[in-house]
Amino acid sequence: MTLEKTNHARNRNRCKRNIIIGIPILLVILFAGICSRYWFQLMLIQGDSMLPTYHHLQLVLLDKQENEYEQGDVIAFQCDGLSSVLVKRIIAGPGDETIIREGTLYVNGNKSELFSEEGVFVYAGLLSKAITLADEQYLVIGDNISESKDSRHPEVGIVDARDIIGRVI
Repeated sequence: MTLEKTNHARNRNRCKRNIIIGIPILLVILFAGICSRYWFQLMLIQGDSMLPTYHHLQLVLLDKQENEYEQGDVIAFQCDGLSSVLVKRIIAGPGDETIIREGTLYVNGNKSELFSEEGVFVYAGLLSKAITLADEQYLVIGDNISESKDSRHPEVGIVDARDIIGRVI
């Protein structure tokens, strides 16, 4: 066998080996992309607004399949006012009336079970007046109340269901 034929055979074997290795890698990447788009997505928490529940640079998993949310759920949502994705806790949902009065959060006339400590809200912002939510609307607050940009702030305000990316699990 000549040197040229030997090199050609080696190149052909290398090519076959690359294809055999490359196809499974491509399939794994494709499957991961589909999972991330429709079912589950890894997300990196940035900032301290959800302390102590979640901390800066913590990886969390989003469930993107669920589209019914309730009070207490932690969600990720697109916030156009801040041009970013935020992670916050839902404090009120469709039909709920919410207000912060004398530093205390009330939902439907009752002290919130999620943030029940009296006088904890120094800044009430948009929630200084009662807000009643329509269908597909939510109010959110970060667990670290003093550091959180949330529904009290005009840049965030009411979160529409179509802006919700998923629930943190």
